[in-house]
Amino acid sequence: MKDKYVKIMERMIVAFFMTQIVSFTITIINYGFITEFLLLWARSHMIALAVGEPTCLLITPLIEKLSSKISVNLNKQRSV
Repeated sequence: MKDKYVKIMERMIVAFFMTQIVSFTITIINYGFITEFLLLWARSHMIALAVGEPTCLLITPLIEKLSSKISVNLNKQRSV
């Protein structure tokens, strides 16, 4: 089993890159490549990161537990 700090770091890194990609995409869709694009994207990314990091840190453990329960239930059904 992974160290809890490794799991937290992984979640934070995933959230960082995910918010970066999503904010980049949404900024392009909303504004296109204008002269202020980098400033708008940086602002958008900071907002997305402020929401995305805590959400990822809170939701991921719940998703892991849920997926483990589903997996156990599926394995029980297959063995019957």
